[in-house]
Amino acid sequence: MNDFENILNYYKNELKWNPPFAETLSKYSPEALKGYLLMRESVQRGHLPQKTRELIFTLLDSLDDETSGAKSHAIAAVEAGLTMEELVEAFVIVTIVKGINVLCKSGIEAIEAAEKRLEDMNLEAPKKPVKRFSMIVAVHLFLIKDNKILLLRRFNTGYGDGCYSVAAGHVDGDETIINAMIREAKEEINIDIEDSKLEIVQVMHRKCEDHERVDYFLACKEWTGDVSNNEPHKCDDLAWFDISALPDNMVDYVKGAINNYINNVSFSQVGW
Repeated sequence: MNDFENILNYYKNELKWNPPFAETLSKYSPEALKGYLLMRESVQRGHLPQKTRELIFTLLDSLDDETSGAKSHAIAAVEAGLTMEELVEAFVIVTIVKGINVLCKSGIEAIEAAEKRLEDMNLEAPKKPVKRFSMIVAVHLFLIKDNKILLLRRFNTGYGDGCYSVAAGHVDGDETIINAMIREAKEEINIDIEDSKLEIVQVMHRKCEDHERVDYFLACKEWTGDVSNNEPHKCDDLAWFDISALPDNMVDYVKGAINNYINNVSFSQVGW
């Protein structure tokens, strides 16, 4: 706002404040009106925070029973960040000094106008999506035959390489735990499992360094097809081990889950 007309338009359009003398002065004494508005503009660019300036104008207009101005400045104050608690507290202070009449008309209307504007602002504000906590879900297969369990030695994966684990993978979404396990078994060791042949034997809530996981462990003793290594780029050995004599080089949480299975423990928490 670099000129008189822009300043006047700002007060009319933004603050909804059109002083009754403005039209007369603009017609017969434009320089006087220009000086007055420039003075007000210099205050608007002053050192006080905008919400504080607007609060002061609100109180002064209320003291003079200038309801229109009080409402306009109260609205501008909350738009600048003034809270309803701050606005009402200021009126209480003025009331202590000047009496309850401050609140009888202009004060109450200013407060109500500010409250209405805050309600409108809350309706206008875009709702921020709530980012909810989530955990990675994975399935693990305990393939059992003659008291032995099938283990896969991890290779070139970046996690637990050189250690034995079981056929496992993430749940992709839009699939059940059972279906995810059936899919992973086919993808990794080339066997087909009927859903009725899978039993969820353990759930593990696991805290890792930067995330949490829920691991499902499913036991299976019947399947079709010959076990084979479908992912030699991730696994360099498939072997059957006595379930009571597991190798030392195992992924820790998987070894713990197998021991839980042996001891009929169906739920565990790891890493806490």
